[in-house]
Amino acid sequence: MNKKWIWRGLEWILVLVGLTMAVDAIYGGITGSYYVYKRMPVVSFWWVVPAAMGLMLFVGGTCSIFKFCDLERSDDGNRICPTCEEVYLPPIKTKECSKCSSLLEPLVGFYKRHPELKDK
Repeated sequence: MNKKWIWRGLEWILVLVGLTMAVDAIYGGITGSYYVYKRMPVVSFWWVVPAAMGLMLFVGGTCSIFKFCDLERSDDGNRICPTCEEVYLPPIKTKECSKCSSLLEPLVGFYKRHPELKDK
């Protein structure tokens, strides 16, 4: 199994546990039915602590999901010349190759777009 899917599952679990924890604590705190260890009713604002922790888990999990989604789609800035296969690392000042004046392409997926150059 791919590690990416394991982390994605853990992120979703983090989001769901955080949301469940926050909603349970907030609902129990507002209605006065929040119990510590299901024995002693809490009269004060102790329900705020698990509610805040649940909201932090929810927000952290959501941010990590969107961060990793952006990382998978993002271009790292590396470019390659399709003619002479010269690789350029950031910062890149021009959009053309300094040797052959061809337009540079993103390095990510280059050999999928040009399978004929893969065997060179």
